[in-house]
Amino acid sequence: MYKIICVNMLVPESVKLDIISQITQLSDAEILMQLADVLDKNTKKKEHILAVISKLIRKKLDIEQLKTEQNFTNFNRARFNQLIKKLDIKEPIEVLLQSI
Repeated sequence: MYKIICVNMLVPESVKLDIISQITQLSDAEILMQLADVLDKNTKKKEHILAVISKLIRKKLDIEQLKTEQNFTNFNRARFNQLIKKLDIKEPIEVLLQSI
């Protein structure tokens, strides 16, 4: 049997082909019906998830609404310059970058 390593991992083509080969060799109708049920349930689950996700996507992007939702505040250049003066950095930028 195949082990699921990661949910998001893509299934290699060889695994798909192997599964198809095994299914084509089956002659037991009950097993085939069970496989069909599993595939049907899986497909319906994916369709449901896609329907839910598509409802969550906004039809129109409103920047002001996003700013409000995310508590966005504009960059305050005056405050930034005050912090730079307060730090009183004397080293050139090249030296500071090398120290990182």
